[in-house]
Amino acid sequence: MKLSDEYRLSQYKDLGMLAGNTGVHLVRNETTGVICVQKRVSIDRIEVYEYLRSMNIAGIPHIYECIEDGDSLVIVEQYINGRTIDETVEADGFFTQERALEIIAELCDILKPLHQQQNPLVCRDLKAANIMLTESGRVVIVDFDIARIYRSGLNKDTTLLGTEGYAAPEQFGFGQTDARTDIYAMGVLLNYMITVRMPADEMPPGRVGAIIRKCTRLKPDERYGDVSELKDDIIRKGIKHPGDRRRFLPPGFRTLKPWKMIIALLGYAGITVVCRAVVYTTPDGPAPMREQITGRIALWISQMTMVFIACNYCGIRDRIPIVKNRHIFVRIIGYIILEFLLILAAAAVSSFIDVFA
Repeated sequence: MKLSDEYRLSQYKDLGMLAGNTGVHLVRNETTGVICVQKRVSIDRIEVYEYLRSMNIAGIPHIYECIEDGDSLVIVEQYINGRTIDETVEADGFFTQERALEIIAELCDILKPLHQQQNPLVCRDLKAANIMLTESGRVVIVDFDIARIYRSGLNKDTTLLGTEGYAAPEQFGFGQTDARTDIYAMGVLLNYMITVRMPADEMPPGRVGAIIRKCTRLKPDERYGDVSELKDDIIRKGIKHPGDRRRFLPPGFRTLKPWKMIIALLGYAGITVVCRAVVYTTPDGPAPMREQITGRIALWISQMTMVFIACNYCGIRDRIPIVKNRHIFVRIIGYIILEFLLILAAAAVSSFIDVFA
């Protein structure tokens, strides 16, 4: 490792293992304060990771460092805050068919620029443990450790790798992997999200089952030709705007889980009751009814705004550094400041309306 490389890595302070994995650590850039993920992979992965670093695609963690160290490669990449699909299934159960299709459609958008290069990059390990869902619902592929760059003219891969159940037949020596290999894995993933089982064990009926069957054909030529064709079929079979509609639903309703929607309704009702009970006064007694109403409405809007920020509606919290800080004390202070500013804004708006009404 060069001295300059050692210096670059010295800028990152080790914060400990991530999820108990000895090869993957959380680190913090001491200059910028940004939390990152540092891992060691085989040196033969350098072409893949340099390739990804040059692409800078939404839905793939940004790679900050890619440094050779003997027979290994040190990768420092963006930390993604969220849960894997595996963790989500374990905590919440299976996905609705609509949400599962939205995730697959978003994966198609992520993979499209990789697959359309002159030398396409094939992930080869798309599975529930390697796909993250951020708090705002965004889909991110977090593992490219066995990805490869497609080379025309080869009969099969030189190294046979893949995860049992998700790996296509060509990953076991029956041909060279290409974009259709990832499509096979997406079919398995779609089936798993809906049934929590492999396609061979159980498959949903109807239009979704038809998509899964086409994705997981044994012969690559019988699958979707590319991810655009797969996404088009998803849209044609019922989703007009994959990945877009549900993210605009209010917090508590985005997953369409009944218990979450009930809690959300109770919470919104509670905020409404509290704001309705607030009484505004003047030195001479209670304020006029018009001022009471405008004050209560302004307060209600301010508190609903706070809820939407806390629940990261459409990623709004990600744009406010003080409330997404790694340290909980800083986040608490941030929320207190925000609450104070929102109440102050509500009072100012109410006064403005009353003056000019």
